[in-house]
This record gives sequence, structure tokens and C-alpha cells, in this order.
Amino acid sequence: MSSDESYSVKMKNGSATSVRNASSARSAASDDSLLNCDVHTNEEMTVLCREHDMMLCSKCVFEQHSACTKLESLRSACSHAPKKDDLKKFGKDLKDMKQKLIKQKKNYEDEMKRLKEETVKAEKEVGDFRKLIDWVLDRMERKGKEYIKKRYESLNKALIEEVSRCEEMLAQLDSLTVHNKATNDTDPIELCVKVNKGYQVISRSRQLYSKLKSNNHREIVKFTVDPKVESFARGLSWYGKDKTYLSCEPPITFPHLYQVKGQNQFDIRAKGDKHVCSIVSMCQVDDGTMLLADAANCCIKQVDVLYRIVDTLQLPGEPNAVCYVDKGMAAVLLKDGSGSIVQFLCLENKLHHLKQFSIPKLCQEIESHSSFLYVLCDGLILVYTTECEISKTFDIGKPVQHISVCVDNGSIYATTKNGFVVINKDGAIGNEVVGDSVETVYCVTMDTNNQLFLSNYETHCVVQYNHDLQTLGSVVSQNMGIKNPQAVVFDRLHCRLVVAMKFKNIIKVFDLK
Repeated sequence: MSSDESYSVKMKNGSATSVRNASSARSAASDDSLLNCDVHTNEEMTVLCREHDMMLCSKCVFEQHSACTKLESLRSACSHAPKKDDLKKFGKDLKDMKQKLIKQKKNYEDEMKRLKEETVKAEKEVGDFRKLIDWVLDRMERKGKEYIKKRYESLNKALIEEVSRCEEMLAQLDSLTVHNKATNDTDPIELCVKVNKGYQVISRSRQLYSKLKSNNHREIVKFTVDPKVESFARGLSWYGKDKTYLSCEPPITFPHLYQVKGQNQFDIRAKGDKHVCSIVSMCQVDDGTMLLADAANCCIKQVDVLYRIVDTLQLPGEPNAVCYVDKGMAAVLLKDGSGSIVQFLCLENKLHHLKQFSIPKLCQEIESHSSFLYVLCDGLILVYTTECEISKTFDIGKPVQHISVCVDNGSIYATTKNGFVVINKDGAIGNEVVGDSVETVYCVTMDTNNQLFLSNYETHCVVQYNHDLQTLGSVVSQNMGIKNPQAVVFDRLHCRLVVAMKFKNIIKVFDLK
């Protein structure tokens, strides 16, 4: 080795040793070095790109800035360290921003406390206002409390998110405060980086603060008794007034036999269908869309509020029933040899499978209420949680053919060979009506007043019963184009009856009054 080469190697080794020593010193001052690259956290920044005003490590230069022409050494660019006045101003700005965010966080926490107090007060006022017709009053009280609770959860969630954003930015400001105290003031590069990165964080904090400050106003949760209380049973959808309350449900009316004021039909064939449609079950989602279980084509079809197909999902087996669960999730009951499968579906964006569990027996129907699934299996009603665990089993002592779960209180309306049985949440039999032959009933659905609609397969009609299980009469019949109805659902959004028939590529929709 020549003397020049030996000298070069010694210089390189000495330089490397110096860099390691400097790096060790900086690490001692802070475990999370300011000189480390934000993208490649194990690499130190050594280059300044004048074109993009960015500090880079060697990997960043190679991967994203190799074409840039204005690259220079960070040490050369930072040869003039920030002055003492600059550092003082930086520290003051850092402290001011931190105090503003602390104050903003405290305001949101106070709002959360007041929001909870308002909600508790509103629920109490709803509970105290009980003076009118019992069955309407009970229903309205439940709906009022559910709405206020959802309103509270929605507003509280928004406040929690804002507090979280404040805390996240405060953590960054705290980190800068630590670096500001621990930085080696004699290292011009570290001083330059500290101020540069610090002002970037302060800028983001200032933007966040301005945005949060402009969002201070929120709607309150307040319950006020409606002055028209004497006529609320006929004209109101809730017995209080809340300017934040918007209901898509029709007003409450006393039980009466619906009359058909108009009808239409809609094509439900989907691309890829190989057979004539056979819709065996339908359900409505909170947003008004509907899910149709097509047994002939082994799929679930989703139609919008205009009854147009917007999505389809192929199933691994033939569906028996489908029901809406909650929070953008549905459950479908599938045949699986001598047993059944309950498969959960996600309704957000595109229909897709989530999870499933098996039942070793053939099951006929599935319904849902308040995070519980009610599965009709060999005359028994099996109650499952949405976590796929069995909770209860109801045996009413007689074979059950079809079930429907009351939307308001979770009561189960079960049809038998001789009539109706109402089962409460604990499995106890309440109301029972004997004498009406419902042997050919294919589906049971319910309107907003707990009135039942039964599709009769052989007599080609849909019969209506009031909330006390008294027969009111046929709503639609064969002379309206109905033949072998095997699925029916009450469209709560538009007060319509939607009927699907065996081996028909259409559904019929009846406007009711």
C-alpha cells in the first residue's frame, strides 16, 4: 500500500470515528435524535434539497431526489447557526402554542361534561312526561331515549376525536420542548434542524388550533314538551320537540286496515343470474335500502330506495332468510347439508362476507333485535349473540312455523298451525290467538305501529293484523297480481308493502294509506 493510500485510509477511519463519536453524543442528549430522517428512522439527514426545501438522508436522495440539481451538504447549508434571538422567539412560539391547545382541550372536556348533564336531564324529562295513551306513550318514550342516547354518542364521539387531536399535537410539542432543552447548542446542524422541524410542527399546530377554534359551536341536546300534546297520538312521530331531531318515519296513526292507493313492479334480475329469481326473504336497512335473499341464484341482492339493484353477493349455499342486524351488518341463514350456517355480511361500500358459525340442524328463519339473533330451528327459537355464542333457547311447547321480532321492544311474534303466539324477551308466552289457520304463511313482517302482515302462499294474499293480533283483513290479493307470495316486507320509509313471489323476476310494491 502506498503512503498516499495509507494516509487516505487513516483519514477515512478518523472521520468515521468522529462521526460515531458525534452521533453517540447526540444520542446521549436524546434517545430520539432530531437528525434522524422522518422516513428512514435509522438514517441521519445529511443533504439539503433547495428545490423542495427538504432535509434528506442518503436513502431519500437516492430514492426520490436523484434528479434534483440543487442538492448540497447539510453541514455546509447550516454553517450559520440560528441566532440567540431566533432561538428565544422559537421557544416563546412553542410555549404559546402549547398553552392554546391546553386551553382548547379544557374547553372540549367542559363541553363533554355539560353534554352529559344535558343528556341526563333530557332523558329524565322524557321519562317524567307520561300522561297519555299507554301503548303509544311507551313506544314514544323508548324512541325518544334511544334518539337522545344516539345523539349524545354522536356528539360525544366528535368531542373525543377533537380532544385526541389536541393530545396528539400536544405530544409533538412536548417532544420539541424536550429537544429544545437537551440540544447541544454548539452543534449548528442540530440547531438548524431543531428550529426548522420545530416551526413545521408549530405551523401544523396553528392550523389545527384555528380549525378547532372555528368549530366551537355545537348543537345542544334538549327535550321540550310539544304544546300539541292532546293530539300527538295522531300527528306526531315523537311526543317532544328537538330541533336536532329528523325522523324519516311516518307519523303514528291509530291501527286501521291499510288501503292500496297505487302499485308498481320492479325488475330484480342481476347480471350473472342463471335461473328465474326466487326471493325467499327480504329485510330493510336503516337507510331505506333492502336486502333480498335469492334462493334460486344463491345470492343476496341489495336494492336502493327506488328498488333498483345496486349490489349483489354470491353465497356458498342456498339462503333461507336474511335480516338486518345493526351498524352496517346483516345476517343470512344458509342451508348446509343437514345443517345450517349463519353468515354475517358487511353492508358498507360493497357487500362482503365477515364471519360465520354453524348450527347442526336445518333452520328456517332468522331475525335480529338489539344485538341478538333469533333463529327458528325445528320449532325451537335459538337466541345467539352477534359474537356467535348461544344465549337462550325458547320452547313454547308447540311447533313454530314463522317468526317476526317487534322492532320496538323485541317481542317475538310466532305463527303456529292454529294461530299466533307472542313471546317476550325471556321466552314467556304473552298474548295468544287461536283459530286463524296460517298453515301456508311464508313470511311475517311488521309496520311502525306493530301491526302484522302475513303472506299466505296458497290463497295468494297478504293479511293484516293489528297490534292486539286481531284480523283487520286482506291488504293485497290475487286480483292485484299476487300469486304464491313467499316474502314480504313493510317499507317504513315510504309506507309501502313490498311483495316477492315464487319464481318471479319482479317484486311488486304497493303504496298504502
